[in-house]
Amino acid sequence: VFAKSGRPEILSEIVEGVLLHLDLMEKYSKTDRMLGCIKNHISRYFKNMPGSSMIRKSIFDAEDFLSLRELISSSSNKQLQAH
Repeated sequence: VFAKSGRPEILSEIVEGVLLHLDLMEKYSKTDRMLGCIKNHISRYFKNMPGSSMIRKSIFDAEDFLSLRELISSSSNKQLQAH
């Protein structure tokens, strides 16, 4: 999802990559069956970032795929900008 140089350092670019990855997961996977795996994978995008424990907790608290997408695309974006 990211360039060969690895994960970007700019938060908005990370969120953009996560949303692209979620789109691909939704297109090619059974997201309702794989939600735990998806949460685990998506939380890694935010590893080693300031405030990442709160971000990851929010990701794991999402009840379904739609909630996870909304968290990343809207409220999470605001929460992430604060960190």
